[in-house]
Amino acid sequence: MKYVTRFNPTTNGDLHLGHLYIILFNIQAAQDSGGKFLVRFEDNSIDTLVGMTGAEMRLFTEHHLAALYWLGIDADGVSRQSELDLPLKEFVARHKWFIPQYRWPYSIPLNPVYNSIDPDRGEWFPYAPYLTYNKVIYDELTGVNLLIRGDDLRSEFSLYQHYRAELQLPEITHYYMPRMYGAEDEIVSKFHGAKSILEYKKLGWKPDDIIGLLAQSALIDPDQGWQLTNVKRYPRLDKAFST
Repeated sequence: MKYVTRFNPTTNGDLHLGHLYIILFNIQAAQDSGGKFLVRFEDNSIDTLVGMTGAEMRLFTEHHLAALYWLGIDADGVSRQSELDLPLKEFVARHKWFIPQYRWPYSIPLNPVYNSIDPDRGEWFPYAPYLTYNKVIYDELTGVNLLIRGDDLRSEFSLYQHYRAELQLPEITHYYMPRMYGAEDEIVSKFHGAKSILEYKKLGWKPDDIIGLLAQSALIDPDQGWQLTNVKRYPRLDKAFST
């Protein structure tokens, strides 16, 4: 099977090492199978969904694309959700399905079904159903058939599968990679002050050095490449990243 994967950055900070860690697995899976790696930005309804102005969203997008370009990562397609609003509505109308507005299927569940996934991981946001529904349709329109994501996004799994079932779409494969930790035991995330990739550029780092050191930090045997079966249970960044 040719895998079509995607990276869908959340709109609360610049690209960091935790993102790059996930991106490399997505690229590897796509390239090894002769498929595609896509990047998608959630930029519609920005004032109500993500609390960003149009100018802030454009800057956010530019920073992500600049970081990917500097790293030498070329996506096979870059899209914005706003560009897909009309195709999404036409798709739903064609299949006589409704676009849910904060429904699952009628409201956000107090105790959502996690399908045997640890309910302590991740967090539900008021707009999660709307965004997840958009992702389901986007994935169907663009042929995405493999999702490789961070462990913090497990909470969306049951919601995503619910919508695919509701729309009578086939299930797709999901992998959730363990969270990466820094040298001082902090989680590598924007909420914990993870350094932007572009900050490493300003400090004089080279893309190959970043990717190489990340491989040493994240993989059991870096020489084996970015295989899904080769990741450490608790990836930990080398102390060199703190300089």
